[in-house]
Amino acid sequence: FDSNDQDRFREALDELKRLMAEEKLYGCVLLVWANKQDLPNAMPAAEIKAAVAAELGTEQTVWIRWEVFGCSVITGDGMEEGLDW
Repeated sequence: FDSNDQDRFREALDELKRLMAEEKLYGCVLLVWANKQDLPNAMPAAEIKAAVAAELGTEQTVWIRWEVFGCSVITGDGMEEGLDW
């Protein structure tokens, strides 16, 4: 997710929802990066996670282990935490 692009948030959420509905992904682990956390208007990773959870409900998220990590590719913040997860 581009945390700073509110206009495309719905598009990214719809794509994630489509992916998580794929049966062949059941049992997979999914890491979602909430990038651009270094920008002042970025949506916090916790808000992105809450929006994803609300959109998907438990029916899809129960089949896939997933997590959202805030990061900044420019500064490197949050990258290691996500990879360690």
